[in-house]
Amino acid sequence: MTSFAQGALLAYLLSISFTQSVELSLAPLQKLVEYEYNLSFSELIPGTMYQGSIKASWAVPPSALSGLEGKTVRVKISAIAQDNTTVFFLLPDGTRAKQAAVFLACRVENSGCANSSNLSATIPVLASALPENPQKATITMVSEVVEEAPPTEAESIAKSIESLFAVNSTSQQGNLSVQFSPPVFFNASENGSGTENFLDTLKPEGDPKDALSFISQNPLISIFGLVIVIAITGAYLLKNRD
Repeated sequence: MTSFAQGALLAYLLSISFTQSVELSLAPLQKLVEYEYNLSFSELIPGTMYQGSIKASWAVPPSALSGLEGKTVRVKISAIAQDNTTVFFLLPDGTRAKQAAVFLACRVENSGCANSSNLSATIPVLASALPENPQKATITMVSEVVEEAPPTEAESIAKSIESLFAVNSTSQQGNLSVQFSPPVFFNASENGSGTENFLDTLKPEGDPKDALSFISQNPLISIFGLVIVIAITGAYLLKNRD
């Protein structure tokens, strides 16, 4: 009887299900950055270029960074000027353009941005007035979250220097070792059109006036010449002995 009661209780418990729901608030942020406009252009001298700036600062609250520990949030800020106006943006390379972009990056630590984060950027703005032609100009600012940001100027320079050192190291290693490869009699692309004359590939490298350099760069020719010298010397010695 006891076993029957236990079985019935187990069957009853298995037939019971519990349901619970939770609601999430998934509202997007109203803004990613805040702007500070230094564009006090009112009365301009015609033909004179005036410079102002637009400063973009990080505006994402710490509550929005919860759950992103260890990640980097990157925001791209684009500034767009109308084509039919005399408003331009000054790019880092010194050129003028109708569009410019800067990037902010927050490296999330303890639900905030680490000290190594880049939380502000400035876009230089150029403006001028045309004689007897007043105009109104509009600058559009767009901010969006992106996966990657292009390397900075310093990072690009460092990468270029690293590449030069790598090429130089490879070149030095090649000079220290003698590499033999079969001669190439025909150099053609996949579509059958050759870009180099076959006879040119047989020309020795280096300056023949610099003997040491010429020998080091053309080991096959040096070995062949040494064999000829040994053969001539041997024949001369044999003749004199006779």
